[in-house]
Amino acid sequence: MARPATPMFPEPTAEEICSEGALSPDGAAEFTSLSCTAIDRAIARGEIEIFRYGRRVLIAKREAVRWLATYLEASRQNAGRI
Repeated sequence: MARPATPMFPEPTAEEICSEGALSPDGAAEFTSLSCTAIDRAIARGEIEIFRYGRRVLIAKREAVRWLATYLEASRQNAGRI
């Protein structure tokens, strides 16, 4: 029986993830050039991981980039179908 592959790189720590900064949902919308509604819907669907600082909802900048990159990959895959 084959063993599952081990990751080449360790999971990033919370400190590493937040080292690039965090954005509010409005800031994430501006950063990604999308609407606040699109960001809010992605948060509601669980596509974007958030964290809280008191009452503030924050998104690590790295998380916003990761989420946006999923759409780039989907766009590239769909480009061959047109």
